[in-house]
Amino acid sequence: MADVEPSPEPEAAKPARALLEEILAKMGLDDVEIVYIARSEGEYFEVRGPRLASLIGREGKTLEALNLIYNNIINAGVRNNRRYYTIDAEGYRARRADQLKTLALATLERVVRENKPIKLEPMLPSERKIVHLALAESPFVRPESEGVEPERRLVVFPKSDPPARLACAARAAARDSASITSATASAALRSSLPLRKARRVNSPGPAAR
Repeated sequence: MADVEPSPEPEAAKPARALLEEILAKMGLDDVEIVYIARSEGEYFEVRGPRLASLIGREGKTLEALNLIYNNIINAGVRNNRRYYTIDAEGYRARRADQLKTLALATLERVVRENKPIKLEPMLPSERKIVHLALAESPFVRPESEGVEPERRLVVFPKSDPPARLACAARAAARDSASITSATASAALRSSLPLRKARRVNSPGPAAR
């Protein structure tokens, strides 16, 4: 995956950058580059450099924990206008976000097609949030979380709308009934025509005078 071009960094993000630099230095990662990237799902600080596997951790869990602690520090004592940043490493979380959005849309299509709830695999809290946001505006499904960490997962349910479905079914049945009645009448008319014609041919003419 090619590096994404950095975005212009706002002044409000400078203290957050300084804090991240301090945390990474204490983790022994002082030879890295930090770039600010504005994405559709929020503000990112992407860490680039060597030896980042330890920062990501298994299945991204170290990175997840760092994000939680980091944002708690950033917003400590702040009541209004809180800012949340996503710390990424070599685009790991950005790639994962794209995968989850694709999964959300595929699950939506499957739920609509099969008209039954679909359970997803257990996910990290930030990952569940991405799927929630991807499906939040859908008129067809609703996502709900169930279970406890670390096995907490999303279940995507079809939105039930019985009155609308019944009305639609009634209209369809009425159309089908009208079509059947029309077709039956047409068939009956066609079948009677030869008989009427035959009767006219076989009927005796007027008696000769």
